[in-house]
Amino acid sequence: MVIDLLLLDLAQTLGQPEGDGTRIQVAITQSDLASLIGSTRQSVNAALGELEESGAIRREGRQLVVLSREALSDRVRKAD
Repeated sequence: MVIDLLLLDLAQTLGQPEGDGTRIQVAITQSDLASLIGSTRQSVNAALGELEESGAIRREGRQLVVLSREALSDRVRKAD
């Protein structure tokens, strides 16, 4: 999915390592993410919920923590 690729890119370029993952160091809304990938806020919300449920990310307000880059990469590969 495109959101997975975007999160990987944001973690790489704007991420700050912390104990259990990589914190994306910018506050970003679901609407912002949707605009960046040409999607809807509702679709982004659903995708983030799935990613959080699977343990790939954690949402903390408007910040995201990528807990498993491997899980995001696997999802990108499976989407191809």
